[in-house]
Formats: sequence, structure tokens, C-alpha cells
Amino acid sequence: MAGVVAAAIAAEQVIMTGVEAAAAVAIAAPTAPLKVALTQLDNPDGDADLTRSHHTLTVIADKAYLFGGDISTNEVLVPSPRKNHAACARGNRYVLIHGGEDVSGNPIDEGNVIWQWDSETLAWSKLRGTTQLYKTMAPRSGHSIFVDDKQGFLVSLSGSDDTTKREVWFYDFNQAVWTTLPDLPSSHELLDAAAYAGNTLYVLTQDPSNPNIVGGVLSLYLYDNPTDREKPLPWEHHTFQTPSPQPRVGGGLVPISTGYGREYLVYMLGLPTSEDSEKGFQADIWTLQLPSRGITGAKMKDYVREKLPKMKSGEMTWAEVELVAMEQMEHQGKVHPGPRGWFGVDGCLGGRGVVFWGGVNGRVRLWL
Repeated sequence: MAGVVAAAIAAEQVIMTGVEAAAAVAIAAPTAPLKVALTQLDNPDGDADLTRSHHTLTVIADKAYLFGGDISTNEVLVPSPRKNHAACARGNRYVLIHGGEDVSGNPIDEGNVIWQWDSETLAWSKLRGTTQLYKTMAPRSGHSIFVDDKQGFLVSLSGSDDTTKREVWFYDFNQAVWTTLPDLPSSHELLDAAAYAGNTLYVLTQDPSNPNIVGGVLSLYLYDNPTDREKPLPWEHHTFQTPSPQPRVGGGLVPISTGYGREYLVYMLGLPTSEDSEKGFQADIWTLQLPSRGITGAKMKDYVREKLPKMKSGEMTWAEVELVAMEQMEHQGKVHPGPRGWFGVDGCLGGRGVVFWGGVNGRVRLWL
């Protein structure tokens, strides 16, 4: 009977659905533009309560866990009613939840607490942390958190108000202490898009002269050891040449890998930020090729291409993906979920795929 009760509690707290490897995003080529396929996954049984937006989706061992958000019954999941919170996976076992807003839209003040849900024991716990001397970590929402499992730390980036918008905090799991990292530079207009890949934080920025394109990306390299992190950590800004995607809110920015050290950021869907845009929610998907690091096949290839005339590595360039149909979807006539924003999204399949659920202006379906 205990097993039945535990399952019922878990279903109420965190709803999960399997992400099958056979339904992977197909990455057909390691250079831009990538060819990708979108696959619609079946809804779990009794999915009426899965209709939601402004929630998070976190993948652990290729299972997607939904938490919080605005839902059709006006009820929200535990640990307390919230939306616009941050979530990420830890150690292929835990879902971490931080911050967010209550039902009235006010930031939730929990005293620097990170909620941790164990996908094996189906139990919640709190990770508490003190802050460094003379520093206060204000409650926040609309931010992002990222875990580096190899190094045992978490980073909280940005927030939705003027106090937290440019803050970056570092949490050490072993010491249970929050410390500050360099703020995001005030000289750049930030977009609602952040990611962590290759020991590096990335935040997209607005082009000051053209509001219809993403102008650049801020990056902060955190190294692979604590000794190097004691050095000055400068934010760097990279600008883009056209083509470049349209800035948006409520979209997704997720790192993926095609193997051999080749990494991209996937920028997808959302609502354009430009005031003169009348297109509504977007359905396009773009990739930004990240710099290759270390001794990898991608690094060697990029080095050779940069040395050859009229050839470029493609580093820090955008390309819109080429959408192809999966064989199992052709008979259904569905190759895309349609325009939407404020959905839950995360990487899956060992970094080779992206899974997203729900959102606004679209049917609630799980797509991979």
C-alpha cells in the first residue's frame, strides 16, 4: 500500500512522462544549417491537469518532469503555489526548484532555499545556503538556474525586476554558501534567453540599432576548477552578422551537441519583442554554433577550416534549422507543434535533443 500512496503523492507533486530515445530530434549534419525533426509524443493517461504555461520542464534520465505554472484549474503544484520559477536537473536524479512568483505575482521569499525533489525516493528536501558577508540575495522570479554536476555548483542568473535583472549568484553544494559572480554588464540590453554549456554562461542581447534581430551574446567562462575561478571573471560580448533571429520573450534557449565536441544553442519559438511586430507567436527554430574547446574533433576541424582560404569555422554564427519529417509522423501530417511561448523546455537524450511541453497559443502536447 505504501507504494501506491507514494505514487499518488508523486503524481500530485511532479508529473512525469517518458521520453523515448526512438523519438529523438534527428540531427543529420554537424554543420549549419542543421536538419531536425519534431516528434509529437503521446499524452500520459489522465492529462487534463497538464494544461499549463509559465511552468518548467526538467529532464532526468530521459524522463520529463513538469513543475508549477498557470494551470486550467487555477491550482499549482507543491512545494508551494508558484510560476515563473527556475528549475534544472542535478546528478541525473534530482529536480531543483528556486524562486518564482505566488498567485498574486509577488516574488516568493524563502530565504535562499533551493527545493530538491528526489526522483527515486519521491521526496522533497530543502538545500539551505548562507550568503557571503554584506551580501543579500533578494527573492526573484523570471531567472535561470544551471547546475555543473562535475564541479558541484549551481549558478542563478538574472531576474525579472531592476534589483535582480543583472545579478549572477554562485552556490557551492559542498559548502552550502551563495556568493556573487560579476553582474551582467549594464552596457547591453538583455534578452529573455540564457543557457550554460561548456563551463560557460551565455545570455543573448538586443541589437541597439535594429530591434528586429538578436545583436549579440554575453559569455562568462567559469573554468573547470575552483582555482582558476579565483581569477577575475570578465563578461565577453560577441556580435553577430546576419542572418540572425528575431528577439523574443517566452521562447527557449537550450544547448545541444552533435558529437565530437560540436555544440550549439537552440533558440526557438516565443513572442517577438519588437513593438512593430504583428506576427504574433513565432514557430521558427535557430541554432548558434558555439566555440569548440579542448582537444576534440570539432576543435581540430575548426582550426583547419580557419586556416583555409574562403572557409570559416562557423563559430558564433546563426542558421535557421531545416525541418524534416520523421517517418512515423508522415501519416499524421504533423511535423511542427505550431507557434507558442512560455512553455517548459529542457535538453534530453544525452544533450542531443530538446523536449518541450505546453505554453500559450498552442495545444498542450509534448514535442521532442
